[in-house]
Parts: sequence; structure tokens; C-alpha cells
Amino acid sequence: MHPRHIFKNTVRGQGLRASRLTANRTKYEEEIKNMKERFIHRGYSEKEIQQSLVGLSEAREGIGKPYFSDMDTIIDGGTVSKKPVRVQVSYSSNIRSLQEVYRKK
Repeated sequence: MHPRHIFKNTVRGQGLRASRLTANRTKYEEEIKNMKERFIHRGYSEKEIQQSLVGLSEAREGIGKPYFSDMDTIIDGGTVSKKPVRVQVSYSSNIRSLQEVYRKK
């Protein structure tokens, strides 16, 4: 059997994943609710799940910030600023074509 911290980190990691992949706050909260139900169904205790998810909402402004959003920071649905997205690719003979595609709006 795994040590307890493994289970807590699994729950927290999945919570961060949901946060990063869900820009809409309502959908994020729905995903967390569904995630909790799945963990309970798999035998995790509700108390352990809650303890693992403490501070996750605040993490949406830092390490849990959604990846796929046109907003830099999400605070109750408001936008603060936009930052450029950096993309790193391996060198290719088609690098100029890739740059042109990337720079098109």
C-alpha cells in the first residue's frame, strides 16, 4: 500500500490539472465536484479529499492558472492583463513557415 501523502498528492494534482484546463469558473467548480465523487467512489475519504484541496481556489491565480484562456489572470471572471504566449519548437527546415503561421492573428 502507498503512503498517505501519495493519495493526498494525487487528489491535489488532479485538482491543479482541472484548474489549469478549465478557464470558466463555473465549469471548474463542476469539474472539482465530479472529481470528488470519483475519488469517493474509488475509496478515498471525503475528509482526505477536502484537506488535499484546501487552497486550490487561490492557486488559480498562481500555479493553477488556466492554460487555455485569453486572460492572464482570472479573478471572479474579470480580466487583468494579457501577456504574449511563447512557443518553443525544435529546429526544422520549415521554421520560417512556422513563424509566419504563428504570427498571423
